[in-house]
Amino acid sequence: MKKVNTLFGVFLPNATMMLGVIVFLRLSVVAGNAGIINAIGVILLSLTLMLLTNYSISALTSNMEIGSGGVYYMVKKTLGIEVGGAVGVTTYITQLLTIILTISAFAYLVTDHINLNIITIELITLILLSIFSVYSSMLVIRSQIFIFIILVIAIFSCFVGDVDNLESAKLSPYYENMDFWQCFIILYPAMTGIEAGMAMSGDLKNPSSSIAKGNLYSLLFVAAIYMFVIVTSYILIPHNILLSEPKALMAYSNHPKIYFLGAIIAALSSAICGFMSAPRTLLSLAADGATISLLARTHNKEPKIALIFTAIIAAILLIFTNIDTIIPLLSIFCLLSYSLINFIVFVASYIDAASWSPQRSIHYKYPLAGMILCLICMLVTMPGWSITAFIFFISCFYLMQKNNFNVNFNDNRNSILFFIIKKTAYKLAATTENANNWHPRIAFISNQPSKHLKHALWSDKITKKNGTLSCITVLPQKWKTIEKIDISYETTENFFNKNNIEAFYEMMPSASYNKTIHDLISTYGIGPL
Repeated sequence: MKKVNTLFGVFLPNATMMLGVIVFLRLSVVAGNAGIINAIGVILLSLTLMLLTNYSISALTSNMEIGSGGVYYMVKKTLGIEVGGAVGVTTYITQLLTIILTISAFAYLVTDHINLNIITIELITLILLSIFSVYSSMLVIRSQIFIFIILVIAIFSCFVGDVDNLESAKLSPYYENMDFWQCFIILYPAMTGIEAGMAMSGDLKNPSSSIAKGNLYSLLFVAAIYMFVIVTSYILIPHNILLSEPKALMAYSNHPKIYFLGAIIAALSSAICGFMSAPRTLLSLAADGATISLLARTHNKEPKIALIFTAIIAAILLIFTNIDTIIPLLSIFCLLSYSLINFIVFVASYIDAASWSPQRSIHYKYPLAGMILCLICMLVTMPGWSITAFIFFISCFYLMQKNNFNVNFNDNRNSILFFIIKKTAYKLAATTENANNWHPRIAFISNQPSKHLKHALWSDKITKKNGTLSCITVLPQKWKTIEKIDISYETTENFFNKNNIEAFYEMMPSASYNKTIHDLISTYGIGPL
């Protein structure tokens, strides 16, 4: 597939994903039930969360050469495949839930016009979209501009209408006693389409610049559209109808067919964007061994096996869910995914690792604020599902750690450990030694450790629980070559590991064995250690 620019690769996929089913089927009724102040407040809070997250993503993308896999690729290059894999799986679930939500919405819209039950419509739609996505990826990308225009026209067409088009019957509210946070959990997913552009990272001409600009422009544009719809619908449509009817805007419009077409296209285009992004995330995970290798197979460079797997999982979930059960789950997993992205950037910027030098520099307080806001929104809105999502993420991370990944890149984990150890060592060095805080730190010095097993075992017993053991091997001066030092290090490490002895290792070529021992003893230790 040819490389694409910011407009077609990021802005349009993001905008068409965000101008989706929620704006057509939930935005006005939520505004009616929660009130215009709450609805606008939710959009502003959601925009703040997404802008902070985009700030973090911009730093990540400008710190490395971006490959395929979107969020997963960026995280694995920063904190390793274990963390990246867990975040990647979480991101994949948000993309999968988006597919399910949009197909459910499409079936809900057309069920009155097609003589089939809603599950049958969902499954047929799923199959057709899967086939279309796998064979027409470039067509999908190029068609985004036309889809975008139709969506905008459809949204604004509903305000060319008349109150007389509405039925004046007093119906019961669609949502009972909706407060700010209930409003948030329903509307927040409408602002979470930036994964569509990020998942296309491997297909962008300039990923770093395109992702940062495309995400920012699409977020601001869509937020403005949402607030316009909220305010205008609240002014034009009688409150009793706004409270009870999700299709009130369609009924109000003098051109309901245009609005209906827009809602249909919104559902289908968002589903196709999901099919474009989810299999690519899964493909990247499988290519690194984070999931089953079968999913890494491609045909004509398209992730067809990953797409078939995604379609099967989506079909199973479609049978047991509907729009109102999927939206809260999508909110929680999006918040979890974004909190993790902000956390990763916070850590990288706070420790200021040597490998962390983004072109778009960022102060650690911004990703920290993004992470805290995401966590607060999760725990306040749905504490039970939030804890479940955290358990799921930790389980994924645990399973990833069990794999022996063979990677050819370095991440920031050693820098994080060094930062923690450095701060701790400086603090220990400044303390005063006493009986309560003393910890043995033994230097096991030898020219051939394997001949002194009893001494090594005795040293290990002393330091096993609350001390440290260093094995310092003094080598002949003539051994001062990289090859011989490496061989000695490996031999010593294998000897200690075989006898279940934990220690640090150091090889020291020296012309004078006795002098080296004297110098080591006189300088060894850190503060009270």
